Amino acid sequence: DVPDDVNVFDIEQGVAVGLFRRLPARSKTTIRHMDLWGSRESKYAYLQAHTHANSDLECLTPNSPFYFFVPWDETNRQEYETGWSLSRVFPMNSVGIVTARDSLSVHYSKSEVWRTVQDFSSLPTEEARQKYSLGKDVQSWKVHLAQKDLRETGLTRKLIKPILYRPFDVRFTYYTGTSGGFICRPLHRVMRHMLTGENMGLVTIRRSRDPGEWRYAFVTSMLIAGATSITSLDMNYLYPLYTYAGGNELLTKGKREANLSHEFTDYL
Repeated sequence: DVPDDVNVFDIEQGVAVGLFRRLPARSKTTIRHMDLWGSRESKYAYLQAHTHANSDLECLTPNSPFYFFVPWDETNRQEYETGWSLSRVFPMNSVGIVTARDSLSVHYSKSEVWRTVQDFSSLPTEEARQKYSLGKDVQSWKVHLAQKDLRETGLTRKLIKPILYRPFDVRFTYYTGTSGGFICRPLHRVMRHMLTGENMGLVTIRRSRDPGEWRYAFVTSMLIAGATSITSLDMNYLYPLYTYAGGNELLTKGKREANLSHEFTDYL
């Protein structure tokens, strides 16, 4: 740990700045890695005095399925892969929903959600943007498309659903299931199984950046927030216990089946 480690650019944690060069004549390339820790001034001095040719770079060999772009000890890789990954056990799975604008889409009560969707859908687009402090549109979420989704779906209290926002923090959202609509990424293919009938789902993460004790597992019966349901450091994944037949129709209850792969049940 370096207490005064500082980025060389004024960027937030988790953001990367890359400089790449493509050489058309080369079909293969190498990937090298090096960590540089310390103050901004010490990093500037090192970068000024060194190039890739005289820096202590370590060659990497990223491989399937993880493709680590950092040095990685794979001594126990073969033993590790004899275990069962959750994706092999539960074939129907995904990250949690991404709202794009939590302040608009997630509230503490059903009544707050209902008032918001009624008001938001009735306003002119730019007035709605200003009133709800929504900022500029992005490729995956736009104010006018969020309003269009609400209007075309037809407002109904039946679409107000509980969501696991943080551990033991249950809030409410308005779920139409439309990608790029009121909710940016509803992940309807998986999330509909939590709404169709009785269900439980395992919530966890694939990799933790927390160096402490691993404790990232939870069980829920509702939708989950992709970025915050059990940790805000990594994406949160949902593995439903059951799936329901019936296509992508929301609230249409079909035959229920265990969300367990044949490979796994045969093994049992």
